[in-house]
Amino acid sequence: MFKWHRSRINDLPLLTTATLLAKQARPEGEDRDAFTLDHLATLFANARQYRASEPWKFWVTAATAMTGCRVEEICQINLRSDLRHDLSADRWYFDLNEEPDADGVIRKSLKRKPSWRVVPIHSALVEAGFIAYLREQLALGHTRPFEGGCKAWPDPKGALKWSHGISKWGGRELANLDKAGTLNRAGMTLSYFHSMRHSFANILARSGVPEEFRSALQGQQFGGINSERYAKMRRDHSHLGSIIETHLGDLVSVFRAAKAPFALDAAGADAG
Repeated sequence: MFKWHRSRINDLPLLTTATLLAKQARPEGEDRDAFTLDHLATLFANARQYRASEPWKFWVTAATAMTGCRVEEICQINLRSDLRHDLSADRWYFDLNEEPDADGVIRKSLKRKPSWRVVPIHSALVEAGFIAYLREQLALGHTRPFEGGCKAWPDPKGALKWSHGISKWGGRELANLDKAGTLNRAGMTLSYFHSMRHSFANILARSGVPEEFRSALQGQQFGGINSERYAKMRRDHSHLGSIIETHLGDLVSVFRAAKAPFALDAAGADAG
């Protein structure tokens, strides 16, 4: 009612609830620090211990760090429809969307419209066995990458939160590494998964990747409503794939140095 009158009477003041919200201490996007490469090396090495017994812990760590996705985006991917392979380029990628599952029920939710995008899967992840792991999950009857180890949590409104339990595990894992003195986070505000996202962006930025492309890869808004090139870029798995293959060198080196990419042998032991 107030808005109706204000649109017709110029002298009425603007009514807002903004002052009722807690003041944000840091700029948006800087609410968490980024992991250093040494931190990431520690996380990869630590996650490797779970590869045979609880492989979802290893793969959710590796996939989140190597794609720059929000952890919920990775966890809610429908393996039957959202895991794609371009045969001509031999490029694997995820198609992030809010399309319904085969039964017509929508079980995915993205933060905003620019979050609808394709996410190329780095060849280092493929070589490490990530696609083989995802196919195994499908063969076991799972439609989401990590639901075999950590089920979705239904929130009070009935929506499924695929990363709820996984995020809590990550928080505990980070705290344990800190307590053991394995990963020092003194003076830093770090989150197991979200700080990986900042690290991904920082590595690309240091490598000279323009903000437009970094935003396309991570599903962030860029250029306003008139950025047609950016909108197309979010769907170009070939070009985005070439960017990460070329410019994630430091991250890939850390991943490989942690001996993460070695495949499991038939007995389930780490061949590396």
